[in-house]
Formats: sequence, C-alpha cells, structure tokens
Amino acid sequence: MEINNKSEFYKKIYTCIEECIPNYVVENTVQFESTVEVFYGNSGFRDKYKNKRCDLINVLNKSGIILGLLFIKYNYELAKEYNLLESESGIDNIIDIVNKNKIKWMNVGIIITASHNPADENGIKIVDKNGRQINEIYENYLTELSNKHLKYIKENKHNNCKIEDVINNIIDMIVQIFLKEIQINLYDDKIYNQIKKLDHIIYYSNIYNQMFKANICIGFDTRNSGPHLNNIIINSLNSLNISRCINNMCYITTPSMHSLVYIFNSEFENDLIHNIFSRLTKNQVCKMKTDLDYLTSYNLKELKNVKDLYFNLSERYNIEIDDTNGRSDSNILAYNSDQFYFDYFIYLFNNLYNYINNIYDNILIKNCKEEIIFTDCSNGIASLKIDMFNDVFTILKKKICKFNSLQNDNDVLNFECGAEYVYNKRKVPSNMPINYCSNTKCCAFDGDADRIIYFFSKYDNFENEIEILDGPKIVCLLFKCIIKILSNICIKTEKQNDEMKKIDINIIHTAYVNFAFIHYINNVIKNISTEIPIFNYININIICTKTGMKNLDYIARKSSIGILFESNGHGSIYADSSNLDAWAKQLDIQKDPHFIALKKYLLFFNQTTGDAIVDFIAIELSLSFLNLSINEWNLFYTPIPSLYINIECPRSILNKIIPHPQHELYLIEPKALQNKIDEIVKEIDIKYGRCFIRPSGTENLIRIYAEAETIKQMNKILHKVREAVIDYINHS
Repeated sequence: MEINNKSEFYKKIYTCIEECIPNYVVENTVQFESTVEVFYGNSGFRDKYKNKRCDLINVLNKSGIILGLLFIKYNYELAKEYNLLESESGIDNIIDIVNKNKIKWMNVGIIITASHNPADENGIKIVDKNGRQINEIYENYLTELSNKHLKYIKENKHNNCKIEDVINNIIDMIVQIFLKEIQINLYDDKIYNQIKKLDHIIYYSNIYNQMFKANICIGFDTRNSGPHLNNIIINSLNSLNISRCINNMCYITTPSMHSLVYIFNSEFENDLIHNIFSRLTKNQVCKMKTDLDYLTSYNLKELKNVKDLYFNLSERYNIEIDDTNGRSDSNILAYNSDQFYFDYFIYLFNNLYNYINNIYDNILIKNCKEEIIFTDCSNGIASLKIDMFNDVFTILKKKICKFNSLQNDNDVLNFECGAEYVYNKRKVPSNMPINYCSNTKCCAFDGDADRIIYFFSKYDNFENEIEILDGPKIVCLLFKCIIKILSNICIKTEKQNDEMKKIDINIIHTAYVNFAFIHYINNVIKNISTEIPIFNYININIICTKTGMKNLDYIARKSSIGILFESNGHGSIYADSSNLDAWAKQLDIQKDPHFIALKKYLLFFNQTTGDAIVDFIAIELSLSFLNLSINEWNLFYTPIPSLYINIECPRSILNKIIPHPQHELYLIEPKALQNKIDEIVKEIDIKYGRCFIRPSGTENLIRIYAEAETIKQMNKILHKVREAVIDYINHS
C-alpha cells in the first residue's frame, strides 16, 4: 500500500517510531549500532535498559502498537455492530445503547518486567483478553515489527537508505497488520477518528456503568525503568488515537495482571466471579485517592512518577458527573485498581479453609502451627504486595518476616537474592535475618512474584549446604493433597459401563526436572489403593514438555486437572470445572462434600498463570492439611546432583540447534552433537547420568543441563559436554 503521509495517523505514528528507533549512523546509508535481531521468547522479551535509543525501547514502542491492535480488534467490531461509531447522538444516548444491549467491552494488558533478571534489564509480557499470554500470531507480529528496521536495511543494502525509508517501511507494516486483523485502514482519517470515538465511548461507559472497567492495563515491577517504559507504551497507544482507555496500574505482580484481565472480562460469564463481585460496591473496585499511601513505607526512587501515572495527574479530563450517584469528577473512576485480585483470593481462601475444617473435623485449626516464615522478597514486587494477604497468614498462624524488601538505598532487585539466586546458587540470599533457628521455614520470590522456592537449614546457621524445595517438591505436596481428598469421595454404586467418562490428572514438567521426582510420583501412583473405587475413573499421567510456561500451560489447559510447575518454582494448578462437573454427574457425586472440597481446593489456584503468592498460601494450607513440617516435606525424595550452565552463542548458530519439538530431552539436529553427548553420558554414568542442551528462547545462550549419581560425575559430564558444544560452535 502506498504511504499516505498526509493522513492524521501518519503524522502521529512517524514521530512516535522515530523517537524510539535504535541508535544508528549514516555513512552513505543507514547503519544500526546493533544488528542482533530480538525475539519474543517463552517469557516475553528482555534486554538491557538504557535511557537513550536501544533495542528495549524499540520493542516497547512496538509492543504498544500490538497492544492497541488487540484492544481495537476486540472492541471496534462490537461498537460497529450497534452503530455507535457512526451515531451523531450525544454520549448519554450512546451510553443508554450500551446499557440496553449489555455491551461488555474487553480488556488487554501488559506487564513491564524482566522477572528474575538483573535490575538494569527490563522487558514485557503481553496479556490477551483471556488472561493468558498472546498467541504465536501476535508474538510473530511483534517480533517482525521489532526487527523491521534491520530487515529493511538487509533487503536494501545496495541502496542508499535514509532513516525516513526505514520508518515508512515500519509504518507500512503496521497498516498492513491492521488491514489483515481488523480490516481497517489507518490511513483513512474517518476510521482513525472512529478509534478515538471508540476510546471515548468505552471511557464514559467505564465511568457511568461498569464496576469492572474495560481498558488497556499497564503495570510494572520495582525496576526504576518501569515508569519511563510505561510512557513509551502510552505514546504508541496515543499514535493509534487511544488516550483515555489506558489504565496505568503501576506496581503490580505479573500473576495479578494475568488474573485481573481474565476477571475483568469474565464478570457475567463466571458465576464465582459474579458472586464475589456482587458483594462489593463500586468504590471497592475502582481506583481511590488513597491507593498508593502504603508506598511511603518503602524506598522507591520513582514514587512521584508512579503517582503521576497512576492517577493520570498529567492529563486531567475534568468530567462533570452527578455527585448524587456517588460519583466524583476525577477520572480515576474509569479505572480498576488491583484490589479485586486480593479480595478475590481472600474470598476463595476463606471459603476453602472453612469448608475443609467443616468436613475434616477442624483439621486446619488443629494442625496450623504458629511459626515464623522468613520471606525473601528479592526487593521486587512481592515486597509491596504480600502484606495484602496478612489476614490470611493470621488465620494460618504464620508470621511473615520479610527481608530484601526495599527498605533502604542499598536494596537492589534480584541482587544476591530471590528465587532464581537461591535455586541456582544453592545459597541463602543476602541479608538473611540473624535470629534464624534450625528447620525454620524460608521462602524466596522472584522480581515479579511468579516464582517461589522454599529453603531451610538443618542447623542454626547457613554454613552448611541448605535444603531447597523447588517446583517438583511443590508438585508432590499438592498432588498428595489431591489424592487425599479424592480418596474420601464415596461412590454409592460402582458403574460398570465401559463408556464411563474418566478424568485425567496430568502432572506436567520440563526436561529440567530431577529423575528422583519422576521416581517418587510413580511410587505414589503405584501405592494408590485399588480398593478405592474413585480411582477406577481417573487417569494419572506424567507428561514432559518443552521449556517455557506457555508449553506447560498448553497441556494443562487440555487436562481435567493440570498440575504444572517448572523446576524453578513457577507453576499452578488448572482445573476444567465443566469437565469435573460432568464426571461427577455420571458418578452421582456432585453433592459429595469431598468432591466439593476438591473443586474448592483446585480453583483456589490462579487459573491463568503461575502465581507465587497464591502458591505460597496454598502450600502452607496443604502442609497443615497433611500435618507436615518442612523437614518431613523435604524427605519425600532426595534429588540426585544436577546443575545447568550457560554458554554464549551467536543466534545464527542457535537456530541450527534443534531439540525434540515435544520435550527437548535430546537434539534432533545436529545429530553428531547429540551422539557426542550420548557417548559422554554413557561413559561417565550409564545408570543415572543424563544431559541435554537447548537454545535459550530469550537470550543468545545455550543451556546445558546435567545430572548424575554423584556431584563429581555430574561436573565431569558438564565439563565434557561444554567442551563438545564449544567445539561445535567454533566449527560452525
């Protein structure tokens, strides 16, 4: 399509893209400082943050475009269906049409985070309308847009390219994507201004009607670069004529962003959400002027900028609204806070806790023991948010002793602390409280609070090796709770029909899981009593899949019950409620109190992604339910020695290293390298030895994982495989 540089869209988007284009010089032709292409990996995009032009800012700029695309796509056709965009009526009449037809506008979201990575890095994860990660189509659009400047130079290397040519090529691709996905031409000023009208209609709908608003939700963790990158996204959205339906949620955990987008979009479709929601007033779900008061207790360098963003102080709309209806003239009424996330899970917890006590003779009241839990918040978002669940921890009789929680200038995100540090270094985090006693529980979160790792020492100090309870140990604990609840379900008359429906419990893991875990789970399954009828109607499967939460997520979504945890502590349990109900109906157990308990237990977990704080609560409840100490939990199995290392590798070579597409346990290409790995493992430890390599999805690294019967054998495997990989790189 021919560039229309006279259109309103072109005039806005050109400046927006030009300001964020990566560093370049002009020597006859444009030459970019960095020629490395970026990729939207398993966990979004991550890179070093620099104030000036850099790859990260370029990606944030393009992320705003994709985010706007999704928001417009989900709402534009809905507005057209009811002739709202062509209507000459005033806003009051349009709102009447929205109310009469019960039009439900859609949210999308983006979280600015680099998770467990260092504080000088940042990145993004985009959240689709279902609360999950965006699909591959939009990942590919974002990757292509982010690399378009490099590809254009490569394709035109014999021409004298000007920066205007590069920018026009990017603009053309944006226009083509919108044509393909929404069938709208952004160069058409009428359509472009209809987007602005859509933005206004939804904004006023938010204020006048809906408890759950419809917006583009933007949030970030505690990195100082968050507010700046947030503004990059806002500028991109403004270039698409979206300005009012932008909810700057600011400090928020990644799991709560996923969960809230799902909840906001499911208000009338999910009975549980509607039930909780109906108990609240409008003031409990919209932003309030006191929302950020608690932040003064923390050392946050960007607090003023955060307040400006959160309350839109730089852009007041001064809307006059009738105060008699309990509304104010502040535009914050158009936006939800993250408070409903806490209300939602506190409600679920209380419901589960009381029900379990009711049918199991006050088991939790009896078994919950008063104890301190030393909690490493990694100077991340958990520092600010975990206190919101203090009432829950009081019920569980737990005193949360936070450290690395943004109390002074020396507190740096993920520096010698956090779940990733504890998991990989097998060391305690810095600033560990000195009053530690042996066998006292400790746990660590990562920067955006989607991972949790437990650890403790058998001694009164940490001079000896610590005990770590990672994702697989968490799976074992939760699985045993599920088995215990299922074992109590009573089938009055056993069904003999061969066509009887069975549910599946799928335990989903990656190649990084320790062999001892697989052995333990198989033993638990083997020891389930065949005399308990309910298990005749259940298939239990252990499934290995590719690394990356989205790959575990994909299998879990197809499960009746999907238990999905990565070894690093990132995970959850998903339950197909309708599938479970159909299964219960045919077995006539819908009203069995233990089946009801099972559903309450399963649905307590975040149903959109791994959630460290919710998992933390679930783990503590589960330990009390099984009456286990952390030491007894740790004794489920002893992992054999394992470790992974990274080797830097050019992307051109990484692309030639192809693991098995389903599980990554071995390479399908290059075969010679895989044969060499097999030879090394066979030579050193034929019984327990295992090693695999895989390219990182987000960084230019090869990851090498090994495990063996002894640490010496493991290190020997790692050393020899590392040499083989380096040799392959050097000869490629």
